[in-house]
Amino acid sequence: MPKDIELKPNCATLNSKHDLRTILSRRLLKQLMMKTPTTKVNVRVHTTNMRIYGTMHLLPQGDISGILNNNRLFFPMTDCQIFKKGLRHPPLPEELHFEAEFLAVPKDKVLWLDLGDTNKIFGPGVELRSLYLLFPGYVLKGDFLILPSVRTSDFLVRAVVEKPFQYLFNVELFLPRQGKNLEDAAVVERLTAITVNLNNVAGVFNVKDDITDFPEF
Repeated sequence: MPKDIELKPNCATLNSKHDLRTILSRRLLKQLMMKTPTTKVNVRVHTTNMRIYGTMHLLPQGDISGILNNNRLFFPMTDCQIFKKGLRHPPLPEELHFEAEFLAVPKDKVLWLDLGDTNKIFGPGVELRSLYLLFPGYVLKGDFLILPSVRTSDFLVRAVVEKPFQYLFNVELFLPRQGKNLEDAAVVERLTAITVNLNNVAGVFNVKDDITDFPEF
């Protein structure tokens, strides 16, 4: 969580195309969440229009994928700080919009989430395959868990349809400069593992280690 940020008491809920009141009231959802034994995890969420720092509540023996890849339109967070859109980490105090004791986040607005270090155990037979993910203004490079016999295109098609939120390991966040190759881009952050929403990725490509002709921006 960002430090040295002075907040004023407030409470808010994100809105999407769907009215939250027709799905479940904030009070009822919070009561259900508090009655179920959970593990608290600090998380940073990048959405299409803001950054959220807060707490997610994972079920025993569960992980973030189980929450994000179910058929519910929102996922709950508590003790949230909401900042304007950007990549600075931690954010500046003046970037703070408001705080919320409880927040229902629409999944279709999420770009990626950072839960810090993960204890995710790799399944048998999978390999780490490096790919680049395009977002407006920046690029993420990281490793997906993919079976050696599965083509990258097939993995992406199936993931988008069945489980769009996927783990990405050994992540580097690049800020490309206009008219410059990706190899000249500055790495502004490195992360052990994040969860990305493939439905909101602008593009995916791979670059061989020995290639010299990187895409320009």
